[in-house]
Amino acid sequence: EVYDLALGEDDLARYQVEYELERVRERSGISGLFRGDDVQQTTTTYQYDSSTRKTEEYLLLDLDEFDGEGTLDITVTVTDEVTGQQTERSIDFEVVQ
Repeated sequence: EVYDLALGEDDLARYQVEYELERVRERSGISGLFRGDDVQQTTTTYQYDSSTRKTEEYLLLDLDEFDGEGTLDITVTVTDEVTGQQTERSIDFEVVQ
């Protein structure tokens, strides 16, 4: 849920939403010793216009893409393009077999 967006001179709220996903899988044995953990990261950004000061965003993940156990960190950053204010929320999940 995104709220308290400022309306610009054209009565539109302009905001940007950035989703960052980071997947960490611990490597074991000699591979883990020399190569460290397997870290995969992806970021995507969307820009929106809205006639309201409040909106909702949804994120759908296909967990079939994540083979094996590990940690999935999701960070969502919202930037109000009218005021420049920014807020960020993160959540961590443990992916198990």
